[in-house]
Amino acid sequence: MKTKLLLSSFLILMLNVVLAKSGSNLHLKNTLDPIVTMTGDATICPGNSAILTIIGTPNSTVTITNSNFLVNTAFIPQSGTVLFTTPILQETTTFSIVEIKEFATQITTPITNVFVTITVIPNGCTTINIDVENNNALICDIGECIALLATPSPVPSTTSYEVSSIPYCPQASFNNPWFNQFPLTTDDTYSPVFPLPFDFCFYGNNFNTVQIGDNGVISFGTNYPSNVYSQNTYAQNLSFTNSQFPVSGIGFGDAPFRNMICGVFQDTNAAIIPPTGSGLIKSVNYQVIGTYPCRKLIVNFNLGQFQCGYDNGEQSSQIVLYEISNIVEVYVKNRTPCYGWQAGRGVIGIKGSGENPPYTVAPGRDSGNWTATNEAWRFTPNGPNVPYSFQWLENGIPISNDFIISVCPSENKTYTATANYDLCGNNYSVNSNNINVLVRDTDFQEPVDLTVCNNSENIYTVDLTQNNSVVLGNLEPYDFEIYYFTTLEDATNFANPISNPVNYSFSENQIIYMGIFDGLFGCTNTKSFNLTILEDVLPPTGESTQYFIEGQTLNDLIVIGENINWYDAPEGGNLLPGTTLVQDNTIYYASQTVNSCESRMAASDRLAVLVTSSLNTDNFEFSDISISPNPFNDFVTFNYKNTTGTLDIFTILGQKMNSYKLENGQNTINLNTLSSGVYFFKISSENRSKSFKLVKK
Repeated sequence: MKTKLLLSSFLILMLNVVLAKSGSNLHLKNTLDPIVTMTGDATICPGNSAILTIIGTPNSTVTITNSNFLVNTAFIPQSGTVLFTTPILQETTTFSIVEIKEFATQITTPITNVFVTITVIPNGCTTINIDVENNNALICDIGECIALLATPSPVPSTTSYEVSSIPYCPQASFNNPWFNQFPLTTDDTYSPVFPLPFDFCFYGNNFNTVQIGDNGVISFGTNYPSNVYSQNTYAQNLSFTNSQFPVSGIGFGDAPFRNMICGVFQDTNAAIIPPTGSGLIKSVNYQVIGTYPCRKLIVNFNLGQFQCGYDNGEQSSQIVLYEISNIVEVYVKNRTPCYGWQAGRGVIGIKGSGENPPYTVAPGRDSGNWTATNEAWRFTPNGPNVPYSFQWLENGIPISNDFIISVCPSENKTYTATANYDLCGNNYSVNSNNINVLVRDTDFQEPVDLTVCNNSENIYTVDLTQNNSVVLGNLEPYDFEIYYFTTLEDATNFANPISNPVNYSFSENQIIYMGIFDGLFGCTNTKSFNLTILEDVLPPTGESTQYFIEGQTLNDLIVIGENINWYDAPEGGNLLPGTTLVQDNTIYYASQTVNSCESRMAASDRLAVLVTSSLNTDNFEFSDISISPNPFNDFVTFNYKNTTGTLDIFTILGQKMNSYKLENGQNTINLNTLSSGVYFFKISSENRSKSFKLVKK
């Protein structure tokens, strides 16, 4: 039976791969001891780490896996607490503790349901979300199916916008030397026209060029003279809601604002430089980063203020424009009003075109003397959603237009969802990440039943782990962890494993269950086998007195049984080779071994055979009988110097095959019905008998 464990609740013992290769001896103990907890659920920006707090049994090592299939370890010191810093994250990730290993005992215990989730803030790109963590879905057995659900981002039309506060996650450094640099030799100026590699739809109109004003604005579709004083308005005495914003009664090249983004619009001074040694910067820089369909224009402002200069520090903000989604974000690193000039007014908002242009302004950020540090705002279109078509592809071939599909691949397949949006007169195609559906068709072998020989103590010990190599066969052993259980329920749940499977003791027949964990895929499999206590092995059978001629050995004695061993004592004693020359008037003791169990535990389990060369009247003389050939094919000839007698033929295990009547003289018998092997021929007449060992070719 194969199942798949949720990685967030049970990605067990991946470190064993490393430990096993280094020769470490892993055992399990009760999952209640030792203990471990982990806290630290957090929300972070892309490209950052998080710190998790782990509390557990001192002087232990915990294994931490994450939903990207990466493995880390952390050592819990004597204090019982350790801080674990995650890798840099670009997407939401779950971290799970899957095992704890005590230093003193070197015992490893599996841990379940100890996990935290670090949520990474998504940006404003248009995406197709698939409900598969980290783009990999796992199938543990051919024939298994999984559901894939695609959720394309809705793309509202830009007829109107809404604004919301978002976590402070700037999309780039505020002073990137690789970005385009504004000349900044004259105050209140615009940059040259900057062509966008994508159309940006703003309040229903497409724009593919922008100009950047050094007072914290982006203007669409304009062509103001660049680096010319007073082209970018510095004054503001109106509310952003006023159609004449920013100022009335004074003439400026770009007033009133139309098709404009303000973030933060305030009167900065590009003509002044920071004080020497202050560490402050003077920079307006901009660049398009990313690739289709997630390119974004990033504009950074880092300037002092008119009149206040750098007394309030540099005024730093960032404006981000996203293609397709047409989302605008404003990140404010520092905004401190200069109260001595225009009452310290500043604005964060967007404004469209027309006599009474549409606008959206951030709450509390209309023309006023507000202060902000490390805050962010997102302006999202909220008109009717634009139409789009959708389809799923399997290995690049379209298979469905439904958002949710059930797939049952028999081999690894790649699934991709694609959506095509009609937006502002353009068509945009957005693809999801490739979703790899991985099929783990693990070719496990069946375990073998284990048997033990009966003993008087009725306590038996066996190494259960000898089935590890049997079940894994040619599979890589370091990819799997195998545990043993006394019930199927425990094996299915990986609960209450047998603590020492190498030396497992039992006193009655029972079923043992194997729980096999695939560390690469998170799949589990259960197998079972029997522990059987074999019945007592009886001693072999044969004549208690047997006769020999000089030169014969123990191998020439006629004893019926399997795997005969000879000893010189009824108990214990010395094991004698079968080539031992027999001695006159000597007792030898024979045992047999069946299923690896020998009948030699006590005197009653051995056959005593007295060997003598003295022939009494109850037995034939050797000269009375001759048999040929030996070995034989089909026919055997007996020269019999007596009155009538009987020939009985037995297998080596004592099964009687046939009986024949012998007459005085030559007797030829056809034995073509016998299979190849060793047989015992017993000739009897009146009260006399003699046995011979013959081989059928």
